[in-house]
Amino acid sequence: MPNLVPYPLNSRFRTRSGFCSLALTLTALALLPACPPASQDTEGGSSTSTSAPATSTGPDDPTATGFELLCQPGTERCAGSDMREICKPSGLAYEQVSCNKHQVCSEDTDGGTKTTCVGPCEKASGTPSSVGCEFLGIRARSFNGADDPAIFYDALIVGNPDKVQAAEVQLYFASNGSGTDEPLGDLVTLAPGESHIFKMTTSPIGGFSAVRSGGVYRVVSDIPVIAYQ
Repeated sequence: MPNLVPYPLNSRFRTRSGFCSLALTLTALALLPACPPASQDTEGGSSTSTSAPATSTGPDDPTATGFELLCQPGTERCAGSDMREICKPSGLAYEQVSCNKHQVCSEDTDGGTKTTCVGPCEKASGTPSSVGCEFLGIRARSFNGADDPAIFYDALIVGNPDKVQAAEVQLYFASNGSGTDEPLGDLVTLAPGESHIFKMTTSPIGGFSAVRSGGVYRVVSDIPVIAYQ
């Protein structure tokens, strides 16, 4: 009679548990190939995809609003002799910009789409002469009189050479140590052929040379005038 090998009491349960685990593993491996990825080729050679179609966006197009454009955005035109019109970004309306006094609207003559306001001051600035609409003056050291500003002072003399129009002249002053000027005194109206004296009462530059910030006078006119110090 063959010898019997002792068999542990719980070996049957371990063996059955291991067999069940192996069976489940084999079953899972057998089921995996039944779910191909979405990109796998089908029998007809085509592939399927669940992704949404790509879309692209570009800059806003004024014509995409469904409205008919009145003008091309940014273009300009003259509306009358002293009014500029600039097409708004929407292309559905114009924005009006008035020219200053004595100015007229001028359109580009080379086929462009820009406008400018042109007056006698703009014309004078392009002509080399002593006639203009803006002048600067600085009080310099002088030995021609006393030190008391009430007795001795420098001055800016402004004259209106126009034979028809009156000139409106304003004096500005940037105080010592300042880089910004402000109106000094009231606006002066000069009739045709009339002149006016603006006193420069700030302290002069001491010595023969110096570096100073501010202390500058500025004369501004709405039509060309002549000025000297």
